[in-house]
Amino acid sequence: MKSGHCVRPRRSSNTVRGEIMKEILITAFEPFGGSPRNASAEVLRLLPDEISGCSVRKMLLPVVFGKAAEAVLQQEADAVFLLGEAGGRTAVTPERAARNLRDARIPDNEGNQPKNEKILPGGPAEFHTRISAGHIAAQMRSEGYSVAESADAGSFVCNDTFYLVGMKSRVPVEFIHCPADTGHAKEYAGTVRRFIELALSEIRVLHAAMEYVRRLYAENSDGHGWDHTLRVYRTAMRIADAEPAADRWIVSLGALLHDADDHKLFRTESNANTRYFLESCGTDPDTAERICRVINSVSFSKNKGKHPETLEGQIVQDADRLDAIGAVGIARTFAYGGKHGRTPEDSIAHFHKKLLLLKDLMNTSAAKELASSRHAFMERFLEEWNRETEE
Repeated sequence: MKSGHCVRPRRSSNTVRGEIMKEILITAFEPFGGSPRNASAEVLRLLPDEISGCSVRKMLLPVVFGKAAEAVLQQEADAVFLLGEAGGRTAVTPERAARNLRDARIPDNEGNQPKNEKILPGGPAEFHTRISAGHIAAQMRSEGYSVAESADAGSFVCNDTFYLVGMKSRVPVEFIHCPADTGHAKEYAGTVRRFIELALSEIRVLHAAMEYVRRLYAENSDGHGWDHTLRVYRTAMRIADAEPAADRWIVSLGALLHDADDHKLFRTESNANTRYFLESCGTDPDTAERICRVINSVSFSKNKGKHPETLEGQIVQDADRLDAIGAVGIARTFAYGGKHGRTPEDSIAHFHKKLLLLKDLMNTSAAKELASSRHAFMERFLEEWNRETEE
């Protein structure tokens, strides 16, 4: 595969700034393993040509390791939904992750049968989708759909394609397995369509949240701007990858909006900025309360000695505190100090009052591992500071 290929946004990279999505790519697979039909292809055929205001481009993929992903990576789209069939499953199952593994029980359609091979040598063990499949699946079950989130995309061409497209794409990517039962293709198509509708709505809300906080922090130069929020969001999602029980939708919006009502930045009460945004997006009151609860558990000064009650709160708090330590934390400390008239010595004192304490206050295992190296870097910095100032 040509390493430079990737699914590009259909227009420009401004897609992630909240613009309306216009075209999505939905793929399915040809028959394989001696079967005359593939349930995913039947489902694809039954899907409409437009979903939630997005035109749908359909594509049938070869069941061949590497080639299926290469075909997808040549395309332009605002989001990609990959369909496949899974024998033995009775519900439509959106996948949470793909493994860096090729381990074929049967040959693909060109006779390839890799055994326990890496898809990308040196690549991450897993690719995790940024679409909150579990949150969407829960909502769909409440609506009466037969759908269940899955953590295992297998080790055949479905997993191979999901991993490669996810790793190389610049747009949201999700894989959805359908039961290998073409007799119920119409039912599965309705389920897949509803999942895509909700996923597109989620993507649009996330884009809008990014644009909203970008505007909120447009004038910020003290280390609490958009760059900080984006790092916290990415770190929070990385931690959530290791916490399957976490509601990724709550983590996503909690991370993006965690500073929207920070008392150091805004004179708001009762999460006014956050609630304004969530209400404008039609967020239900229960979800809005959960997100506000996460945000209110982040502050170091307001939550001394307290651990957030929810896993989602723990994840976002960890992500925010990780951005306060290490090399980035050092830079932010002096940026904040300079903006607010602190001397370098005042900023150094802040390390001892707060930053050096954070390593032992992390909640999750992933955050504790990340904090260890960042804490060690701060200690080395302070040693050098002391050496130079004592000279």
